[in-house]
Amino acid sequence: MSTLTAASAEEWAQICSDSFAPCGIDSVASDFRGTVDTTVYSPTTAMARLVSKPMDVLRSRQHVSGAPRSDYMLVLHQRGGAGLVEQDGRSAEVPAGQAVLWDASRPYRFRWPTPVGQTVLKVSHEEVGHWFGDASKMCLRPLPMADPTLRVLSAFLRELAEVEDELHDPLQRAELAHTAGELLATALRSASGAAAPQAAGREALLLMMRAFISENLADPALGPGTIADRHHVSVRYVTSLFRDLGTSPAAYIREQRVERARQSLGDPRRRESGVAAVAASCGFTDTTTFTRAFRRAYGVTPTEFRSAGRAA
Repeated sequence: MSTLTAASAEEWAQICSDSFAPCGIDSVASDFRGTVDTTVYSPTTAMARLVSKPMDVLRSRQHVSGAPRSDYMLVLHQRGGAGLVEQDGRSAEVPAGQAVLWDASRPYRFRWPTPVGQTVLKVSHEEVGHWFGDASKMCLRPLPMADPTLRVLSAFLRELAEVEDELHDPLQRAELAHTAGELLATALRSASGAAAPQAAGREALLLMMRAFISENLADPALGPGTIADRHHVSVRYVTSLFRDLGTSPAAYIREQRVERARQSLGDPRRRESGVAAVAASCGFTDTTTFTRAFRRAYGVTPTEFRSAGRAA
């Protein structure tokens, strides 16, 4: 868990950008103070607890194009006056005791005119899609904490924060992240009136393997064998699970490495990292293999991709 404290608009903009998604601050009081405690449980799931004086946060089109994200964020507004979340020409008033979901991949504004205390659950589109499907229609839809499914999610996140310092096993953390995703999907289904899907142990194991891959992409030795050993199954069974996705373990790892590299190359905070360093951080052992894989995936070399992003 990391704790960050701000005493100015500039510091708060940096903290919000690091903890949630790159954004700006339109206005804060001269005596502003805000604190964010952030815990990352897996590459797809993180939780932040936020306490701040009044704030007005904006993620503009420029922020989105300069630093694309693919996360849904659920804010559980626990104390303070009502705030307003705006996105896609719509708005949702959020009083204390209510929650709201929004999409960090698109511009939004977050207005809170009074001091607040909140918990924010950040879950990737992929994770939410696996458990729920397309959640875009649930964005900016009021979710009352009186709903029992949302109360269960809130209690789970509260307890998760309490035991954070005791969670050292990456697999445990990944499993708890999946549980948070499942509980979020359950709350969204309750709000939408959708039926729950059939649970499948095979699907759950595949999701755990995908989380393991995301957490270990930098390891050049990552492969079907290491996945099988970590999850106490055979390589044949790992191959069978990934066949359900229409791919193979090796191909999936390669795709995830290239995608992670694309994100790193487009991240303004990593402009000083050379292409070779980015390749190594994603598990590629040589730049030639990396460049070939990147061009095959995106039609340009890593250098051309980064240059185009800077020019834009």
